[in-house]
Amino acid sequence: KGVTPYFLLAAFLWEPVRALAAAKMEQGAAESVAYQEAGSEVISRQLKSTAFPKRVGLSMREVWNLQARFEKRTGVRPHKLLTHPRFRAAYDFLLLRSETGQADSELAEWWTRFQEADEKEQLKMTRTSWKRSGRQRRPRRNFQGKARQNPIDT
Repeated sequence: KGVTPYFLLAAFLWEPVRALAAAKMEQGAAESVAYQEAGSEVISRQLKSTAFPKRVGLSMREVWNLQARFEKRTGVRPHKLLTHPRFRAAYDFLLLRSETGQADSELAEWWTRFQEADEKEQLKMTRTSWKRSGRQRRPRRNFQGKARQNPIDT
């Protein structure tokens, strides 16, 4: 398979992006914001020595930013991620990270199985039970913001 220039540059520049994002997260930045800012800084530094079109830089940023989205495997998020134009490049990048020990190999295996599964199996894979997630359901509220009462209780 062919390799695009943005994929190669994304791979070569990943370590500085990852290190800079980690530093920003230690300072209190949210993960997505930290990676976006780190990607912008690394690309602007690289442009001083290597010229590449803006579309290459944008594609690199997309591949980097999609890495965090692979962690979210419940609900509709995985299905939306599959339809992203840069999904395949980001997935291949996740596999590379997994092989080098930077990403969880179980995560890479899950995404491989998810792509190969039929629709019914995909729904099973993305379903979460309230008991397993540790979250409790909040009572439903009516249009006025008041909690609904169970008719049996009244």
